[in-house]
Amino acid sequence: MIKVTELITALRSEIGDEDATDYKYTNEQLRDTKIPAGLSGYNQEMFQQYEILGIDDAAYFNPDPGIDIQNLLILFSALHIISGERLDSARNALVYSNPAGRTDLTQVVKAIASQGESIRLQIDQIKNRIGDKLLNDDIKADDLSHQKDLLAEGETSDT
Repeated sequence: MIKVTELITALRSEIGDEDATDYKYTNEQLRDTKIPAGLSGYNQEMFQQYEILGIDDAAYFNPDPGIDIQNLLILFSALHIISGERLDSARNALVYSNPAGRTDLTQVVKAIASQGESIRLQIDQIKNRIGDKLLNDDIKADDLSHQKDLLAEGETSDT
């Protein structure tokens, strides 16, 4: 059973929220809102659906996600967070000019958007890897099924 709280450290690392003396997001915010939002994003795009059962620190994923799925859940959660930060930054994207100089806050939005694009690329890479693995597994299963059919035919033709 993989608990929701088990993804928090990796999610913090992905979004750069690692200073334990000054976290931007509390563990509770990540556990109760950000990771569930990432799960929702995951469920919208992927064929295998997951849910969170239980509450607070006892909350866990059902069914149990493998390592690739855990990574996707982290990335979808990070993408949700980054999207929100991009919107917040866009609201404050101003250029301040005064005699002492110029401060351009519009570049912050571009930097955050770039981080979101990077996360999206990682998501797509993992999705492709999972898709290739599933396709290969299906091909192997079809081959095994075909081999069993051939064996069954051989057994019936010998008798």
